[in-house]
Amino acid sequence: HIDLNFGCPVPKITRKGGGAALPLHREQFPRLLESAVSAAAGIPVTIKIRMGLDAEFQYYLNIAQLAHTFGIHALTLHARTADQFYAGEARWGAIRRVVQAVPELPIIGNGDVWTAEHALSMLQQTGCAGVGIGRAVLGRPFLFARFNALFSGRVLPPYPVLREVAAIARRHLELMVHYYPEAVAVRRLRKHWKWYFQGFQDARRWMPQLMQAERATEVEALLRKMNSREPYPLAEIWMPRGKRGKQPKVVLPESLRRGLATGRFDITPVTGSGG
Repeated sequence: HIDLNFGCPVPKITRKGGGAALPLHREQFPRLLESAVSAAAGIPVTIKIRMGLDAEFQYYLNIAQLAHTFGIHALTLHARTADQFYAGEARWGAIRRVVQAVPELPIIGNGDVWTAEHALSMLQQTGCAGVGIGRAVLGRPFLFARFNALFSGRVLPPYPVLREVAAIARRHLELMVHYYPEAVAVRRLRKHWKWYFQGFQDARRWMPQLMQAERATEVEALLRKMNSREPYPLAEIWMPRGKRGKQPKVVLPESLRRGLATGRFDITPVTGSGG
């Protein structure tokens, strides 16, 4: 399928009218959806959005209705506003509301799903058709096995010990080197090593070398030294990883700011947190 992301809150994107600012284009946005579905020629088109700009201007219910009208196959809702960035709690209540408001459109819930148990809770609490996983699997791709087990009624596999995590990391290295030049792959993986081995005491002594290694062979040799059976640090499962933090306001182009100020957009101001 083709997935279009209209949820990015990063200033360099929204200041040009992209990302989470795109749904504000009252005339262009519906045409964009219609054109995308038409050009896809039968390939399913899905979209991802946020709740809106902030607590006052929320557009997710409007956009969900538009998506259904123009033949979008499914909508992923990150249950945060753009000004939340990646901070605060996701408002699962918004997912429940859009499921109820546009029952014909499959809704995929997204936000604050860090474990398989969280995914199941989101499904039960919101009635969404599926769950979108993002930052939770950074350094933890094994979580997908737990998701699959939980949803198929099987016993959840145990969390991996250090040597098993290191084996997964070696496979990640192998794939990166296959698809990217070696130097690029090694550099890009440095941030992932922090996510893979966060909280493992036996891995701490190898981390400085791992972060400075320049060759894939060096990295692999260091990963093979992480061969203990130290249990997974379960406290880390609940810790957010990847992007985080709140920006003071959403950066918009002047034309969109004027539109909001004069009420030119079909956005219904709402009161409250949306939770």
